[in-house]
Amino acid sequence: RSESQSVRSECIAVLKDLLTRFGLECGSTHENTMGVLLTQVGSTKSVVHKRATTCLGVLAPYLPDHLLSRLATTLLQRIESAKGSSDENVHAYIQAIGRISRSVGHRLGRSIDSIIPLFLEYLGDPVDDDEALQAESVCELRENILHAFEAFAERCPAEVAAHMDTMLNRVIGFMAFDPNYTYDDSDADSDAEMGDDSDYEDDEDGDYDDYDDFGGDDDDNTWKVRRASVKVIQAFIVSRPELLQQLYNQCTDSLVGRLKEREESVKTSIIVCLEELMKTTALRRTAGSRADGVVALLEGKKDAIVNVICRLLKDKKTSVKVKTALFALFSHFMNALDLSSPAAEAAAGGAAP
Repeated sequence: RSESQSVRSECIAVLKDLLTRFGLECGSTHENTMGVLLTQVGSTKSVVHKRATTCLGVLAPYLPDHLLSRLATTLLQRIESAKGSSDENVHAYIQAIGRISRSVGHRLGRSIDSIIPLFLEYLGDPVDDDEALQAESVCELRENILHAFEAFAERCPAEVAAHMDTMLNRVIGFMAFDPNYTYDDSDADSDAEMGDDSDYEDDEDGDYDDYDDFGGDDDDNTWKVRRASVKVIQAFIVSRPELLQQLYNQCTDSLVGRLKEREESVKTSIIVCLEELMKTTALRRTAGSRADGVVALLEGKKDAIVNVICRLLKDKKTSVKVKTALFALFSHFMNALDLSSPAAEAAAGGAAP
């Protein structure tokens, strides 16, 4: 009830610690605590509503089903009522659902059919070039929505099944959302042909790129959206191995094509996602469970995958971290095609470099 924002902020921080340690022991206060935090989520001060959303995420696992359902319904109603207005609090409400979904994604299954269409609406279209949609607040909102999608895909795949195609199509678009940079596909070919006398002798000084592992350009937050999009695809690969053939058809070309990504943390996430795809393929092949179609699809993409891996390994701009991830990817790629043994490699015509 304090009028001081700083006092309320500190109270929420202490409350979060109390719930983390004693959440089970304070069941009699859960309903009141939930109501107070919902009030704080609507605060005009970002530090207060951010701490309140984090605290709701800590509280959610301890809530009984009827309170958790009421919490989700209340947040959805507030988002709906703010639709079409300039109410900035809607961002806080969406972030709150995103935070809760990461804590108890499987228990929000009953609300999925209401949450996903609403989130897709606020996520927007990746081809929209309005500069206002590149602002930090919008990128943060989109990142939170995509994190929620990741949690839903991991923890309640059956409830998400009806929305899977739409979600994948949208996140594939956002995986390439880089409006502040123009990629020249011809550069990839020229890089692969460069010899030891190229102009990149001083790459260790970092002159060729200002982007680092922790987010790159301070004025460009779109990399967070791209990385979160990749995580959604990876979550579907892990949670829906029985739909691997569909995932190959829908996602593989886009993932391989995005290995031209300029931001290292995003590129590493793409490599890890492809590695997960190879692991799942290898498991299905060894299990002999309707794997022929999947392996045939991978065979068709073999040349493209090998070529891009080799190009990146030759490129002097590729960091040691990325090269290490590429070697791990190639190892699982070999396993997925059963090219691990010399005999198998010879039978495949020496496809592996």
